[in-house]
Amino acid sequence: MTTDAEDSPSVRSTPGAPSRTRKVERAHGPLGFPCAPDPRPAALPPTNVPAPVPVSVLAPQPPRVVTSSTQRIGHGSIAVYAGADALAELRDAGLRPERLRSFIAASGGPKWLVLHGIDRALFPWLLQRAHAPLHVLGSSIGSWRAATLATRDPLGQLEQLCHTYIEQRFNAADARVLDAALGPEGVAPLLSHPRLRLHIVTARTRLGLPIERVVFDADGEPAPFAPWQGLRTAHVPLTELNALAALQASAAMPAMMDGFGSEIDAADGFTLYPRVDPQLAPGWLDKPLPWQRARGLRRTIVIAPSAQHLASLPGGKLPDRNDFLTMSDRDRVIAWRHVVALGHAMGYQLMELLESDRIRHVVQPLT
Repeated sequence: MTTDAEDSPSVRSTPGAPSRTRKVERAHGPLGFPCAPDPRPAALPPTNVPAPVPVSVLAPQPPRVVTSSTQRIGHGSIAVYAGADALAELRDAGLRPERLRSFIAASGGPKWLVLHGIDRALFPWLLQRAHAPLHVLGSSIGSWRAATLATRDPLGQLEQLCHTYIEQRFNAADARVLDAALGPEGVAPLLSHPRLRLHIVTARTRLGLPIERVVFDADGEPAPFAPWQGLRTAHVPLTELNALAALQASAAMPAMMDGFGSEIDAADGFTLYPRVDPQLAPGWLDKPLPWQRARGLRRTIVIAPSAQHLASLPGGKLPDRNDFLTMSDRDRVIAWRHVVALGHAMGYQLMELLESDRIRHVVQPLT
């Protein structure tokens, strides 16, 4: 669990925005078209708000042909890792969607933009193929990604979230970002999804007491790996009255969800966990603690960008909160859009791996 905005949970904090304050001019970019590189590098997007683009425009494109060179480990855009039990099954039978019990939406601030192409491929696949109920956990920006998956139009809301997140300016309280993730129906679809059980991870601090993790569970049903270990955890039913506050609080969370031993392994079936760094480690303020590692994960599958893909990002770096301080709005928006555009290749390759069952040949041990 990471913090991606250090503002009070009572304000709609935007994950990934820096906590420093300065006077800013809030720009209202268009909310209705998918994220893509701006063909007009000399100017920021106009301030008018056009009609939303049809969802068909937002759907992933057909998978591209993956050549033998891109199938070899260490090549292409995608890397897949699995704990011992999952590794044996994937190498024997591939990834069977009915074996998935949980999906984790990682925290990490603007780094989530690197995973956007993976989300575009996985969301329809999970909704169409995975057996119900699929437990979906999210912390910080991950909880907002998870919320889009539970809406009536997952791909449409995911694109709205992506675009509005990129277009935000130096401001930690831009309510439009969460509104874009939820869409016109708000939190209602999150509470009674026919196939998903949403779990929003937050943290509670009290003076002089250790941090307590608080998980808001849809239908009051804990995740399949509860009880959690490694950090004191309380469970609260997710309701229409507290869902919005839970999403806001998750954005201001001060501790990581990642890497508390084997606690994210599903008791029966597998956990699917897309993330930027395949090495699961605890951390603070979304900064990893490299001397600590999650151990004992046997039933978790990690999908991550390859080292080759990460090296191709603008400036050879991940997007992060400091980009608000070190880059102009124009340069940051263009760079982040380029990150998203590059991620589409990961989505296409992942779709091909899933549909062709070639994932069994590229999966590597999760260490």
